[in-house]
Amino acid sequence: MLSFILPFVAIFFGTPNADAAETDRRATRTLAIGERVEAIAIEQWVRLKDKPIGALERGTVYVVDFWATWCVPCIAAMDKISSLQERYAEQGVQFVGITDEKLPTVVRFLSSVAPGEEGQKPRTQYDRARFVMGVDTDASTAAMLLPEGVRSIRPQYAIIDRDGTLAWVGLPTTGELAEILDAVLDGTWDTDAYRVEFERELALVAERDRIMAEEDWAAAKAGFWEDEDLLGRIAFAIAFGFGKPLQNPDKGVALEFATRANELKDGRNPFALHSLAKLASDRGEISEAIGLQERAVEICKTDPAAAGFLDYYSSTLEQYRRAGEAK
Repeated sequence: MLSFILPFVAIFFGTPNADAAETDRRATRTLAIGERVEAIAIEQWVRLKDKPIGALERGTVYVVDFWATWCVPCIAAMDKISSLQERYAEQGVQFVGITDEKLPTVVRFLSSVAPGEEGQKPRTQYDRARFVMGVDTDASTAAMLLPEGVRSIRPQYAIIDRDGTLAWVGLPTTGELAEILDAVLDGTWDTDAYRVEFERELALVAERDRIMAEEDWAAAKAGFWEDEDLLGRIAFAIAFGFGKPLQNPDKGVALEFATRANELKDGRNPFALHSLAKLASDRGEISEAIGLQERAVEICKTDPAAAGFLDYYSSTLEQYRRAGEAK
């Protein structure tokens, strides 16, 4: 199963203005894996030095990175994506970052100083994002390359091969992305096989979305008890009141599902631990909440998939500690 299409770290970062350009999106046909991509539609390029890309050049492999300034995992991955661009540039690979936000918002963010590591010189986000970046406010490129079931998720990636074929869509780790790129470049990537697998995964995405929309927690337990992402998503939605108001915000379900999601990762699921800490805090068990949140923070320090949440989880931990001191 292509679990990297919808990992837990991306579930909570759906595009805030997902309906803003609905008319334009309806007018754009979504391509299936294996179909030809003739061009990508970019309204404005962020840097003057960036070479505009419209019609795709045969012989070039394009990696389209759909990101946003508010997306924690997107920002955390910028240095690694830049390193991949530098690593594969001589092999004819072009990374293209695309956001549907307005240009002033993007420029303001990229001009800001990035949080630095101790001993480093201050860097801007521009320094971290060393690849071509464009603005597509009507989201027509996302509508063309990303299926509706995953279109609002950020980050999200699409790979177009040397022949202009949409070869892959998903959300891997940077290591997985490199493996896929290697296969595309050496001709061993099986686009037809991936299309079948991708369509099967999209059906699962649709069922997960139905379960969330209808709050069908019984179906989640019956059919997705090995799915740490969905169980964690439900637990988080109940524990934190994330998304639309739930009709059945059962804290018992949240506890059961978060515990199971953590078990599936051998007790090292920082996202599930974060939810378990919130549930403990809500019960007034502050010492337990602190311990759980401390574990989540420690995992974020060593787990690349969770690194983007370190600051947020650390600030939450401080809130719990202050609450404990006040008792």
